[in-house]
Amino acid sequence: MSKQSGRSVAVSGAGGGLGRDIALQLAAKGYVVFGTAFAPAEVEDLKEASGGRASLTVCDITKPQAVKAWADGVSDALGDAGLA
Repeated sequence: MSKQSGRSVAVSGAGGGLGRDIALQLAAKGYVVFGTAFAPAEVEDLKEASGGRASLTVCDITKPQAVKAWADGVSDALGDAGLA
């Protein structure tokens, strides 16, 4: 995603279960959702289900380097806008 303005949120585990439900509800309310997923199929599924308002990254949140890379990507996409 390119630099975003407006309301944005981060949701870990957004590829499935409760995290997915939360991400979809926030996307439906107009938020741009940045999240983590376990598998590439989850990334595509949520992108379609959210009408393109969700941008997931496959990320193993038990690995600090992976989390930092994801967080850096979110920061780059948001620029000065930050998260809601």
